[in-house]
Amino acid sequence: MKIKLCTSIIIFLLFSSTCFAQSDIVKTISAVADSSLTSYLQVIPSGQESFYGFNSREEFVLAKVGKPYQIFTFSKEFFTDSNVSNKNYLIATNEFRVAVTVNGENRILLTVGNMNGKWQVVGIGAAFFAKELAGYEKIYATPNDEGMILRVYQLKSDFYITTSDMKAIPLGSAKLAFGMNNSTDTPSYSLQQVTSLIKDKLGNNKY
Repeated sequence: MKIKLCTSIIIFLLFSSTCFAQSDIVKTISAVADSSLTSYLQVIPSGQESFYGFNSREEFVLAKVGKPYQIFTFSKEFFTDSNVSNKNYLIATNEFRVAVTVNGENRILLTVGNMNGKWQVVGIGAAFFAKELAGYEKIYATPNDEGMILRVYQLKSDFYITTSDMKAIPLGSAKLAFGMNNSTDTPSYSLQQVTSLIKDKLGNNKY
């Protein structure tokens, strides 16, 4: 029990320091997203606004850049280690998803990536994902939570991570991959619990 508690504290401190160090980058990501927002909204084909989370093109003038979500994934060691208990394998990727909001409501996400050393918007989409994130944040997150998403590319699964207590909440893609009941009753796991679940799901396959 003491070992698990100490490990949880260490992981929390590691991510707290990471989030603090990333604060300047987050400001940059928000600025980059804001500068490209109007041009990317104009790319949305006329008549297809609803597929992109908007009721009409008139809402475009109300659109604002919201919360940036940094994408994390697992390090190579996660896939080779036989015992993943009490270890932290999460690493940051060079990708953010930035919410686009209307009247404070998530409508869609801008994808911001680091291309040749420069942050830039590289796509727009995932209206359902944007609303899903907002819904689970209302349930699990605190106002000071940083935006973190754990992406397991091998399972095409995403988890929302709360930085206040390092809980992992499976999103729709993860529920589908793990055969969970896709209802509003979504379980939350500790980071170590979900790491073990994912390892078990992957089995002994090497990626």
